[in-house]
Amino acid sequence: MFDNIFIFTKILLFGKVILLTIVPIDISEHYALNLEKPVSALTNGAHIIIGAKEITEAGKREGGNLFDSIKNTFPEDSVYVVLIDKEGKKFVLDRIGYSYTGTDEYLLILSSSKDNNLPLKKKFYSLEIFTKIPLTDVEIKWSNYTM
Repeated sequence: MFDNIFIFTKILLFGKVILLTIVPIDISEHYALNLEKPVSALTNGAHIIIGAKEITEAGKREGGNLFDSIKNTFPEDSVYVVLIDKEGKKFVLDRIGYSYTGTDEYLLILSSSKDNNLPLKKKFYSLEIFTKIPLTDVEIKWSNYTM
């Protein structure tokens, strides 16, 4: 129980979501981004958030479950992110999740798979995004925690 209280307090004090792209970008297959300031994971659930026109359009399709529509448009392995530390070691975020903002926007959430736990407090200085589906008007954010 005290572990949960400690984690919750840590998130309240140090948890943050950081916008990594100042202006929306387009990604056809690959995009590399050197970060102005390094990012690190506060909890194991740290993740990249990708907002793009194609994601929101998939979420707004008529008929069926909205998240199923996004999942069909962006299946496993269609998008993944590689975080790179100062020594050039790479950490893959390949588990795709989905989110709705409540403001008519749908997002992809990319986090570490169980086989590739993201180390806590390790600083990442750059990232690469790989996609099989071209994305336009992309906004990329880093969340250093999850509840």
